[in-house]
Amino acid sequence: VTIYHWDLPQCIQDLGGWCNKQIIEFFTLYVRVVFRTFGDRVKYWITINEPYLVSESYGNESGAPALNKSGFGDYLAVHHTILAHATAYHLYNREFRPLQNGQIGISLNMEWYYPKNVNSLEDHYAAHRARMWQFGIFAHPLFFGDYPEDVKKRVMEINKFSGISLKRLLDFNENE
Repeated sequence: VTIYHWDLPQCIQDLGGWCNKQIIEFFTLYVRVVFRTFGDRVKYWITINEPYLVSESYGNESGAPALNKSGFGDYLAVHHTILAHATAYHLYNREFRPLQNGQIGISLNMEWYYPKNVNSLEDHYAAHRARMWQFGIFAHPLFFGDYPEDVKKRVMEINKFSGISLKRLLDFNENE
């Protein structure tokens, strides 16, 4: 069962949706109800379907809510979808898995990028960076606790070039 697949209530979107850190609390309340209500019958859970596409829609005009806030809205949505998933995952493990014996995960999506020239190290690195921006930006924090170094470095470079002093890609604290 997929818990979130593009079905955010409008009243929550009006508060900023996945850009608002409160979404983590809202999502936690929601998944608790879902686990209690259906957990006796559901053994396989997906917290969030394709968080890359969800987050991308806060940075451009493809898909709802089409906020077109590239470099800000999309980064906040990335951060909050990761934290919402992690919170739901740990809630399930702590309170529901012992009783329901199910499994829980997230459905990450990506396009696979190949180097234009297989003999070019530069092209291999470009393909790797593209994969990090689509898949690694979600998988890396879940497995290693932080964003990929290539992603963090590129955001800092763009900030410096654009004269942006605001930290756009948020840090994870020790608890997160």
